[in-house]
Amino acid sequence: MALNESKEGTQAPAPAEGTAPASAQPAPAAAEPVGGTPLWVVPLYVCGLILLFVGQRILVEYDRASMVTSGLGIGALLFATLARFAPGGVSSHERKRIERLLALLSVGGVLAMALYFASSDWGLDHIGLIDATRKTRDQVQGVLHSAWVVIACLSIAPMLFAEAALYPMRRGPQLEARRVIAAAASGATLALAASYGALFVYTASKAEVQADFSYFKTSDPGESTIKMVKTLDEPLKVSAFFPDVSEIRRELSGYFAKLGRYSDKLQFSLHDRYLEPKLAQELQVSSDGMVVVQKGEAKRVIVIGTDLAAAQPKLKTWDKDFQALLYKVIRSHKTAYFTVGHAELNDERKGIERSEGRTAQMFKQIIQQQNFITKNLGLTDGLGSKIPDDAGIVIILGPIQPFAPEEIATLKRYIDGGGAVFMALDTDSFEQNDSMLADGLPSEGTKDLHLGGKTPEKPKTSALTPAPSASAAEVAALLNTKPIGNGLDMLNGPSQSEQSVEDLAALVGLKFAPAILANQLRHMQRLGNDSDNRILMTNRFSSHASVSTLSRNASQAAVVVLGASSLDKGPTAKTERIDFTLKALSGTFADANGDFKQQASTEPESVFNMSAAVAKAIDAAAAPADKDKPAGTDGDKAGKKDAKSNSPKEMRAFVVADADAVSDLMLGNFPANQMLVFDALRWLAGEESYTGEVNSEEDVRIEHSQQKDLAWFYSTILGVPGLVLTGGLFVSRRSRRSKGGKQS
Repeated sequence: MALNESKEGTQAPAPAEGTAPASAQPAPAAAEPVGGTPLWVVPLYVCGLILLFVGQRILVEYDRASMVTSGLGIGALLFATLARFAPGGVSSHERKRIERLLALLSVGGVLAMALYFASSDWGLDHIGLIDATRKTRDQVQGVLHSAWVVIACLSIAPMLFAEAALYPMRRGPQLEARRVIAAAASGATLALAASYGALFVYTASKAEVQADFSYFKTSDPGESTIKMVKTLDEPLKVSAFFPDVSEIRRELSGYFAKLGRYSDKLQFSLHDRYLEPKLAQELQVSSDGMVVVQKGEAKRVIVIGTDLAAAQPKLKTWDKDFQALLYKVIRSHKTAYFTVGHAELNDERKGIERSEGRTAQMFKQIIQQQNFITKNLGLTDGLGSKIPDDAGIVIILGPIQPFAPEEIATLKRYIDGGGAVFMALDTDSFEQNDSMLADGLPSEGTKDLHLGGKTPEKPKTSALTPAPSASAAEVAALLNTKPIGNGLDMLNGPSQSEQSVEDLAALVGLKFAPAILANQLRHMQRLGNDSDNRILMTNRFSSHASVSTLSRNASQAAVVVLGASSLDKGPTAKTERIDFTLKALSGTFADANGDFKQQASTEPESVFNMSAAVAKAIDAAAAPADKDKPAGTDGDKAGKKDAKSNSPKEMRAFVVADADAVSDLMLGNFPANQMLVFDALRWLAGEESYTGEVNSEEDVRIEHSQQKDLAWFYSTILGVPGLVLTGGLFVSRRSRRSKGGKQS
């Protein structure tokens, strides 16, 4: 057999008979040109989206940087989309199908961004809806917001999935359009599921039917309740009337078993009114689910009911409710006088316009829980001449109208005689600042301050009176020419109202600084604009008895204020013992020009005092004699003990430089604000030994600072998806390696 010689000098076997020589065999088919859209189009498209996000969400406060970044993002998106429509060297049918799909998805992303800009104020202005009614604008913006988010998800997610499937075979001789389309369909399915879930949750939130799966637990005895039980000097009988099968019966048994460990004076018993009708009649129990508390001749009743589902809200706050009842049983009544006639938070006269939540119903409930009787104190009630002898405490809550000189003099005589005063003072209420927080500038109905139902006339020559045809921008610029929070500047100058607030603070040796405090870093989120810089929180408490509970729980409790001013020691303070109990956090500044931002040269950071506890020993000989003042209600032992404990006599005052901190808006949302009021009132009444926590299992609204909101925002939209994608890539690569090993 003939042999062919190779180049290396070896011999190769001759081709088999009937087989054509190697040189005569047909050449393999040439590889298909790659062609298509370049690989850099995908990163360019993604970078455009990121730049647009940064420009519209992160750099929004820097107009020039936001405009440049957004412009670069839009340019990158448009350029990448146009490149999709001009792919080079596309010859196969499979490649054309893939390129058409990716081009369509790119256009969808651009359309979503267009709808996003249409939903902004700039877009509404260009489509002629900026001057429409608020309801119409909200409806249009809602539709546009939903549309651009859904279209963006249905475009960007499938495109990224399709590119991920195309990448391994991008330079291969053959493309499988089926795989790319299937990957895009998977991405679209996920996008549709996410959109459906979001819309379903939104729709469900508007439904009236609700299901409560929250954790239920009866509150345990709190520190304050335990202290009160420890001071019992005679038996306290608690009789609960429930059927034997009642679950509430077991819940209360556990609570009083824990409380009974601290005093043998507490006697708790369970009864069935059908089995013990004589006892039920004696205690005037007419139905199941009643708890009777007795101490001597005093008797109080709490009605809980027998249905556990209906009683759960009461059991969650049982410690607070029982403590309020305990106060009424073991302590004599005292009277708290609320000043009226100056548009205070508690002033319920018709015609006084105030923002929602700027009322004092919860404050009154708290003080009534301390067994105080509440009465009004106006000119006809003694504010202009002499404070009534039965006044245990005088309360002044955020007056807007000035006090008359005679009223100031009456308060001074009361304080100098050893009275107790709670003051919540501020100046931001003078300008209805809540309307400015909501809309950026005063609305039509709040340009003027309404007092007593009438709108005061402005001076015709006022420099703050805008022209009737002035634009919103002109009005905003005009308002910024004067500091915000300077009292009635727009009406009659910073004289009477501001001076009245300063005079009130001076009565107890304090100096009131009217400038509103702000903090650009440490504040609460409410509207997402610069006005939030005035919603401050702080956990910097002193060790004074009036904030002892807050001080012990400073790591978990924070008092929130809205438009607070500051306090300092006054020039007339001599013998007063002043303790600044609440201080602002670092980074706080006095916003003198009212623009919500810090001017480093004129608004330096400092330590600001937001509340103060003032005490002063009173010389009994010099103090006005109150011969007719009873030692206690009905001459009982508790009343005599109170009179004895008040010697030597002492003036006490607690001053907060923000009335909003004790308004219904803040007390209803922040438990620490409630504790501030509780402890301050107990200290003023000479009962600081009762201060302590009140346990509650009630659900509390969660509030975040700006930093926490940013952390949660980025961790949810970037961190969690990133973890999922990383896990998917890891599992996918591991699976491929495992399959590759088996094939080899």
